[in-house]
Amino acid sequence: MSDYKLFDTFYDAVLVVDEQSRCYYGNVAATLLLEMSARRLSSGKPVTQFVTMEPDPIAAEGDLAKVGDATQLREIVFTTSNGKKGWAQVVLQPVPEFFPHPEDEPKRFVVCLRDVTLERVLHEKDRAELDGNEAVIADLKVARSQLEDYSANLEKMVEARTLELRDANQLLKTILDSLGQGILVFDKNGNCLPVFSQVCVKLFGSAPAGREIGNVLGYSETETKDFANWRDAVFGEMMDFEDLVPLAPSRLPIAPPTEISLGYNPMRDSKGALAGVVLIATDRTSEMRAIREAQRERELVKKVVQVARHRDAFLMFVEDARTLFGTLGQGTAFDRGDLERHLHTLKGGAATFGLSSIAHACHELEDNLKKSDPSSPEFRALLAREATHLREIFEHDMNELADLLGPMSKGVVVEVPVERFKGWAQALLQAKSFEETRKIGREIHRECTEKPVASTVSHYEPALKELAESLGKRFGQLEVVGGDTRAPMDRMQGLFSSLVHAFRNSIDHGLEKPEERTACGKPEEGHLRIEFKRSEQELAIDITDDGKGVNVARLREKLTEAGRNEFAKASDEEIAQVILLGDLSTADAVTEVSGRGVGVSAIAAEVKALGGTVYVRSRPGKGTILEIRVPLEADLVPVAKAS
Repeated sequence: MSDYKLFDTFYDAVLVVDEQSRCYYGNVAATLLLEMSARRLSSGKPVTQFVTMEPDPIAAEGDLAKVGDATQLREIVFTTSNGKKGWAQVVLQPVPEFFPHPEDEPKRFVVCLRDVTLERVLHEKDRAELDGNEAVIADLKVARSQLEDYSANLEKMVEARTLELRDANQLLKTILDSLGQGILVFDKNGNCLPVFSQVCVKLFGSAPAGREIGNVLGYSETETKDFANWRDAVFGEMMDFEDLVPLAPSRLPIAPPTEISLGYNPMRDSKGALAGVVLIATDRTSEMRAIREAQRERELVKKVVQVARHRDAFLMFVEDARTLFGTLGQGTAFDRGDLERHLHTLKGGAATFGLSSIAHACHELEDNLKKSDPSSPEFRALLAREATHLREIFEHDMNELADLLGPMSKGVVVEVPVERFKGWAQALLQAKSFEETRKIGREIHRECTEKPVASTVSHYEPALKELAESLGKRFGQLEVVGGDTRAPMDRMQGLFSSLVHAFRNSIDHGLEKPEERTACGKPEEGHLRIEFKRSEQELAIDITDDGKGVNVARLREKLTEAGRNEFAKASDEEIAQVILLGDLSTADAVTEVSGRGVGVSAIAAEVKALGGTVYVRSRPGKGTILEIRVPLEADLVPVAKAS
């Protein structure tokens, strides 16, 4: 609805009506003339409920919608709803165009009434003066009495209006205080207005009225300056308010666990100009605590499901972790390269089983080791201290899982059918030579140490999907071929634990984002394939992805920056093998996923320790193949089972 307060400055009474003679506004002079409050005059009720006019100037025009200009001045007799009578001169005209008016509302008209009652009385008395001065004096007394009535009514109207405003302000304050949020308003200079909710005192420590907004929010000098720049942009209306809101601080700078979120709304004047900004502070501490607790519960459920489904692989991880903790406690048992590789493997395994606190602690330890000199006396103390901290986090998570899944065994449990066990016992009792006994022992050894390889890698798929999603990518499937192939876990446990790096590197470095894959004619989801083959002499492992291949150009650039001139004339295939050396990464920054140049080198180190080979085959735009070949011990060559 338009704001007609401009008419409050007029001495003549002004009413604003629509085509059906319904009244939507009366200025101060109209409230005095008709002895009616402004609120009732703006109620949209017919004018005839407040005043009758004879002759009726509105009815005289017939169809008001056809009135285009000011009508002829008419003099009428009016009678208010209170019974007061008088004379007035009336003019009707459409509301001027400079008053904004919604298109969906009826056309409005201004009814201007000039009260000529006093003039009419004086005029009549002037005429009656010929009949006698006493009559004139008597009429003047009546006029004086009317003027006194006007004065008395004016005081009453002002008092009534004051009470209305006071009630409105009190209602507004009551509403604000009942919302449970800190609500205040600041102007273009950053000064807080007197209007605020009582919750502000609790959230900000004192009443904000009259204070600078940066001071109220507890900002530093730099933060206050940044907020002032944002405020200037808002009040300068350089962009839409909604577009500038995301650039403002979204929370109060206070220490956890308290969490106060900040919101902003524009406050505009009658002309649509920004007059102030309403800041809404909401205490979300309980809500955020509940969200974090729910997140923790979800993570715990995910860990429990992952561990329960892949218990053997998890027990291998636990065994590796505790071995590493023992070595870390010795301080210098590993050289730096071995230490970084084992720690990186532990981090990848922890992430696979949803043990985010352990993965994060490993990442921090990697950072600390990079900053330390391994030859310094402090290095051993650092390792011992960090190992204790890491072990405490690890055992806390193990105890939490044990409460739900039962005790975590210190070693891998091997299940053997009772009939098989009886057969071995009987064969040993019946053995007639050392060679027969040795043969049975080798079979028992194989049964206890060899396992199908699928159990060592099948648990990675959910974690890889989650990792891809966090990087804005899509991963479909980890395909395992030859998963029933058996391998000696007592020798190769470290190798299988390190394979996590190949998978995570494929997702982080090789897999493209969906739009990039679509542009190359690939499906949006990436694919990983691991194939196992075993002969009498070796175990072959091929890990294939369908990503973009090794970034050979970036590796060359990194080698040049590092001054590795021996690779200046190397072929692309030779450059691809550099990722096996360690301490070199194509990533621009170190993250909890990659960037240290350790991952694939950990696999290479494990393969080397087993006397095997590893080779990288990069297919630009099509993917990468990691070929691993590991010899089998002679004692583990398949032999006939005991009868």
